[in-house]
Amino acid sequence: MPPEVSPAPDFRALFESAPGLYLVMTPSFEIVATSDAYLRATMTTRGAILGRRLFDVFPDNPDDPSATGVRNLTTSLNRVLRDKRPDAMAIQKYDIRRPDSEGGSFEERYWSPVNSPVLGPDGEVMYLMHRVEDVTDFIRLKQQGRQQEVFNEALRIRNERMESEVYLRARERDEAQAANRAKDDFLAMLGHELRNPLAAIASATEILKRLGTTTGAAGQSRAVIERQVRHLKRLVDDLLDAARVQAGKVTLDRRPLDLAEAVHRAVSVVQSTDPAIQHVVQVDAQPVGVSFDPARLEQVVVNLLTNALKFTPAGGAIRVGVRAGADTATLVVEDEGIGIPEDVLPRIFDLFFQGERTAARSEGGLGIGLTLVKTLTELHGGTIEARTGGPGLGSAFVIRLPRVALPRTAAPRRLPQSTEHRRILIIEDNDDARDMLKTWMTLEGHEVLEAANGIEGVKMLIDERPEVAFIDIGLPGMDGYEVARMARQQADLATRLVALTGYGQAADRQRSFQAGFDDFVVKPVDPTRLTQILTDRTANFQW
Repeated sequence: MPPEVSPAPDFRALFESAPGLYLVMTPSFEIVATSDAYLRATMTTRGAILGRRLFDVFPDNPDDPSATGVRNLTTSLNRVLRDKRPDAMAIQKYDIRRPDSEGGSFEERYWSPVNSPVLGPDGEVMYLMHRVEDVTDFIRLKQQGRQQEVFNEALRIRNERMESEVYLRARERDEAQAANRAKDDFLAMLGHELRNPLAAIASATEILKRLGTTTGAAGQSRAVIERQVRHLKRLVDDLLDAARVQAGKVTLDRRPLDLAEAVHRAVSVVQSTDPAIQHVVQVDAQPVGVSFDPARLEQVVVNLLTNALKFTPAGGAIRVGVRAGADTATLVVEDEGIGIPEDVLPRIFDLFFQGERTAARSEGGLGIGLTLVKTLTELHGGTIEARTGGPGLGSAFVIRLPRVALPRTAAPRRLPQSTEHRRILIIEDNDDARDMLKTWMTLEGHEVLEAANGIEGVKMLIDERPEVAFIDIGLPGMDGYEVARMARQQADLATRLVALTGYGQAADRQRSFQAGFDDFVVKPVDPTRLTQILTDRTANFQW
């Protein structure tokens, strides 16, 4: 039996079932064959595309103005026709239109095409073989990776920026804290340096008074010096207090007080400061209790009175009233002065503000008194309001404070009239301040020793055993704190140590007592205060 002859293979069937994505077209780009895989990938059917031109079936996406698929594929196919060699294209974005049954919209696709010629017996191109690989999923994954990289890079940049901002904020905070410390140190030193010469001048005026220069030109000159020293002291105190208030470092010793008594006391202070005041000060004060730091309350009232006197012509009246409400104590200081312009009124309590009302006056001050009044009032739970009738019609300042029960009436404190003669040591590096204080105390009948520095002062404390020692804090080399500590190491030393200093902050006071001082006074010292210390050298007055 002759061998069976195998039937010829059906090449069309083989081609159409091949796993690759193939499309065959004529040189005029008419589609003549395609693989089933190609039809599936392009969402088309064989009957819908055979016999049609390539770009009629696969146009560019009309919604993508940047589409270049048709142009790039045309260029590659023409190159194959010309060169009769395969042409591998770069990955192309070539969107495919969905069937009408699925809406007919275009779907984003990416392809890796290779176009090859099929040559006839004469060597000419009979067909163009278009083979592609669908790389859409790969591109999308790559894009996602790139997007993740972009996202990660954005996160990295953001984190670096945040770290930089945190560093800068920390640096700014440290610089601000350093600036605040430097400012506090400067203000403390400023107070010390200003109070030292004031102390010398104040002591000199007391010596002149003690020598009997109370009349004539000498007495008048001494009185002027006294008034100006008190004025300078008040300016220094206000300046330093304003800085402490702004830094939130002011300390308060609140206690029940009679507001009426405080007003009478403040009026006396102002009148004693300048006995030649050419104004009428009228006081109408009802007793009413408030909770206030005594020193701060006097500061508030004195500032309001001083302000009223500045801007009231000679002969004008200043009226001070205190009224008791159900829950409120009200203080009113009213003047017949130049008034406050309406545009200035909203800023009258601003720190360092100098409007026409103050700039027009030779004693306009530093522009901090009213700021202190407002801040101290609010720290005690009160409010303050400025009123004016307009230019030339005077002004009024109204303070309202929470009312409390009146304090018990205390027996008046007996002011010392005279002292026993004491053996005193002054340790002070400022020659003028030391000499004037020594001279005043000598005229009062005391035996006075002196030292110009801490080392010499410690030696004299141990060798001479004075009853009272006035020790400056800001001594060169060994400061007053160290002098007190070394003195307290002598178990049998009974000397009363008094810190005499230009540093007046609460921290300075506390540090002084911790170092071993028995008392603390701020320059320039009131002679009455010194007399109290010398009268009772065992009491610990912490004023």
